[in-house]
Amino acid sequence: MLQTLFAEYGLYFAWLVSLVATGGSLYFSEVMGFIPCALCWYQRIFMYPLVIILGMASFRSDRKITGYVLPLSVIGLSIAFYHYFLVEQKLLGELESPLCQVGVPCDTKYIEWLGFITIPFLSLVAFTLITILMVYVRRALRAEPETWVSPASEVKAPTEVKEPVFKSSIRLPAVALLLAAAGTLTLGFDLSRKYPGDPPTTWSVERLVEVPEALQIDGLLQEGEYQNRLSSFRIKMDLYWSVREDRVYFGLKAPTQGWVALGFNSAVPLMRGADIIIGYVKDGQLVLEDSYANSRIGHQTDIQLGGRDDILDRASTQDEGGTIIEFSRRLDTGDTFDMPIRPAEKLMILLAYGQRDDLISYHDRMRALMANIELVPEGR
Repeated sequence: MLQTLFAEYGLYFAWLVSLVATGGSLYFSEVMGFIPCALCWYQRIFMYPLVIILGMASFRSDRKITGYVLPLSVIGLSIAFYHYFLVEQKLLGELESPLCQVGVPCDTKYIEWLGFITIPFLSLVAFTLITILMVYVRRALRAEPETWVSPASEVKAPTEVKEPVFKSSIRLPAVALLLAAAGTLTLGFDLSRKYPGDPPTTWSVERLVEVPEALQIDGLLQEGEYQNRLSSFRIKMDLYWSVREDRVYFGLKAPTQGWVALGFNSAVPLMRGADIIIGYVKDGQLVLEDSYANSRIGHQTDIQLGGRDDILDRASTQDEGGTIIEFSRRLDTGDTFDMPIRPAEKLMILLAYGQRDDLISYHDRMRALMANIELVPEGR
């Protein structure tokens, strides 16, 4: 029964799988802002054409299309298998893929449902399903009776010409589209529901006892130096800050020898529009940039965008325990690419760090997003 169903409607089911896989990948990257790694792009190359190829084959009930689909699905399956088991899950230990030397690390886990369902796993499942369905369709094609010629009359014997399923009914493709849309919307709702910041149990804001004379921008975090501390337990990173007159003083502490960043945004939890300070320490020298996120996945310095570098004081220290960066700026710099910090305003705070001394490598999972943080108390 199941084999008959797959043989009869395998093209439609495979088309549905390709639709869901393509829609899901675009949602992850274009809506959620998850940057695809190199191996993800290779899998996309082999998945995206299947939407058109299988769609046309379903419309025409053309089972001979399996010869074109199987090479794409098998190659995509191989890449997904390599990505999930060898690179991400490290089945054979640490494996540095030569395809992942630039950009997002290929072992980045944007999602990890039930402890093992990641994006490469979903890709592996999609390619596997399409491959299996194409095998059933191909078997059904080979089992179909062929037209034969009578030796006596050389007249072709009549064979039953099966009317294409699509011409006799539009129910199945309509159901496929509806299921694909429903699946994508369900996935989007689930992710959006969880996305507006890390759970409150993973971070805390603490009011500290301040000693006014202790505040110094020297790369050291002294007791009594700051008024407030925001701690992310998940990534083990701390943000300290104090407000004095028209200035705000920040201290960042992260367990890394690479770059460290602070971002804040008042509008949405995505990166676009965020005011970002990012820097690293190399050979004892601090490199610190005043930047602006002009897209969901990237940022440029304010100077490159036509603004100014409004960091007033800066200092840093680095040891085996990690990196500390201190700096100050005005609450309202007047720069188009700097976000004014106003009393009682609730901000989305982004803390992140990477493992390299640069300003372009990705933070992997070392990013924390905290919602409704009040940097300047009301009435100040």
